[in-house]
Amino acid sequence: VSVVPSTRWSDEGLDTLQGLVAQRVRFGGFIFRADLFDNAFFGVSAAESRAIDPQQRVLLESGYEALHAAALGKQQLAGSCTGVFVAIAANDWTDVVKRSPIGRSVYAATGSAMSVASGRISFALGLQGPCASIDTACSAGLVANHSCLRAVQNGECATGLVSAVNIMLLPDVSLAFAIAGMT
Repeated sequence: VSVVPSTRWSDEGLDTLQGLVAQRVRFGGFIFRADLFDNAFFGVSAAESRAIDPQQRVLLESGYEALHAAALGKQQLAGSCTGVFVAIAANDWTDVVKRSPIGRSVYAATGSAMSVASGRISFALGLQGPCASIDTACSAGLVANHSCLRAVQNGECATGLVSAVNIMLLPDVSLAFAIAGMT
């Protein structure tokens, strides 16, 4: 938790804010270097990795880490009936991509689509179970967990991965939440 890094977004134009609203917008919890990940490990080219939403990168790494911690290796997972259920809501990457040369990349559409987040994990690890990206705002993690539980209980998959991510790259939502008193 720190003051918003200048590499994330500028305070310019926010200096007119007063009191609690100003404090809420100027501070946050940040993942530094979320733009980096081991793309080769996941079979993603360097060109494609530049267009992938940092949320998808974090999901790939933390998802695999969780499965690995459960003693499920990459070779053992390939072809398994493992489901992937991802809670994801923020979609700032679409706006970031539109404003940069990355937007002209052939990978821009899949790199910024929230629906692709769960499928990317399934594809990278060769999983054959159901996969779903779920956006129900604050309840998304609970809904993803419930969906996974039901899929296992109904025999749709033998095991499942539930992940949640929310990386806000632009100040818009933070500002709106701060003004509304939601943060």
